[in-house]
Amino acid sequence: MNRLAAPLVAVMLFAFAACSNEDDVNAIFIGKTWQITSATSDGETLSGDEIKELYTYSGAYCLTFTSSTFTGTLVWGSSIAGRWSADGDTRELRMSFTTAQQVDASTVSKTIYTILSNATAYAGDENTLTIKADSHNYVLLSSSATP
Repeated sequence: MNRLAAPLVAVMLFAFAACSNEDDVNAIFIGKTWQITSATSDGETLSGDEIKELYTYSGAYCLTFTSSTFTGTLVWGSSIAGRWSADGDTRELRMSFTTAQQVDASTVSKTIYTILSNATAYAGDENTLTIKADSHNYVLLSSSATP
């Protein structure tokens, strides 16, 4: 290796090592309202009537993320808030609620709240997002959901 190549290789390695998936995580989560479109609990996907509930309440069943916090609404008037962190390399996700929340008896709200409370991972991109508690319990979201 010549004398100029070694420093060039070192600079390139540093540049690649300095790159982070943080920008990708931010692009996925931040800057949009995520509409919850479905959920799977214990391997069972929400039924037709339960999915219809997701679209019945205007402004409900949605999440928004800032760089470290999230807010959202389950059924109308049932607000949630907390802190979150994600690792772009491992796709690990942690969500912790900072407000004590009374989740109504609605199966859909309780299911979604439980999954979000136990979130361990995410998958998706800027348009679709899956928040997973495990392989049998997850919430599906869309940044441009339409019923």
